[in-house]
Amino acid sequence: APTPQGPKTGGDYKYLLALDPTSLDPYANLSYTAKGVAAHVYSRLFRIDAQPDKNPYGQSPIPDLAESAESSDGQHWTVKLKQGAKFHNVAPVNGREVTTEDVMFSWKKLTDPKSPALSLVPQGTTVQAVDNYTLQFTLASPSPTFLEFLADANIFWIQPTEAESGFD
Repeated sequence: APTPQGPKTGGDYKYLLALDPTSLDPYANLSYTAKGVAAHVYSRLFRIDAQPDKNPYGQSPIPDLAESAESSDGQHWTVKLKQGAKFHNVAPVNGREVTTEDVMFSWKKLTDPKSPALSLVPQGTTVQAVDNYTLQFTLASPSPTFLEFLADANIFWIQPTEAESGFD
């Protein structure tokens, strides 16, 4: 039942899986079990504005780690990160701020030629870090659904650069 204080943060989230994920790294495979875990663990630049009693396919993307996205032509997108967004205060990230370096690290994993998810990325899309909080995405052609791509819970999660050392 709802409480007058509202939702309580923290605690345990219990989730039943029919089998173990092949990896906790969602970029390592296309397993729905890894992606299901990733959806609850990693933030994205945008997310779908899911609302109770509303069709999620009719909802627009809203900022998650991003603060904004702008495009005058649908082909060149400037995405600004929220300043002050931090990873959890546990090793190895120790509560450090999320920067474009983390986004670039995650993009490199997604677009690696060996990435099983490479085919999900709009062909010809590139990204460049302008500074610690600004990214410039360039698409091969204009796209009215680019923010939906960034918000897709099955494709692009922002991992810390510390994930390079692997998953235990």
